[in-house]
Amino acid sequence: MIDAEGRPLEIELKYEAPDAATAAAPLAAGRLGPFAVGPAGTPYETHDRYVDTADRRLLAGGWVARLRERDGATAGTWSAEVGAPAPPIKSGGA
Repeated sequence: MIDAEGRPLEIELKYEAPDAATAAAPLAAGRLGPFAVGPAGTPYETHDRYVDTADRRLLAGGWVARLRERDGATAGTWSAEVGAPAPPIKSGGA
């Protein structure tokens, strides 16, 4: 999937499977619901540093903020639990 600026969009799905054969089935079928499934890409190493307010407001609100380093570049990323409200910080600072 590509975002509005033409960059690859990461979508992470996590599932539990009762056994290895069930977990491997989507790869063999080439589909997982509406998504095409293919072989894994080239592995790469990342280093994540998780950040929050001193009183952990992000975590309490179902949010995770991190600084992700890869190949000498650092990007800030956000993740949220499904249904989490907007993060409890103002734009430009905590």
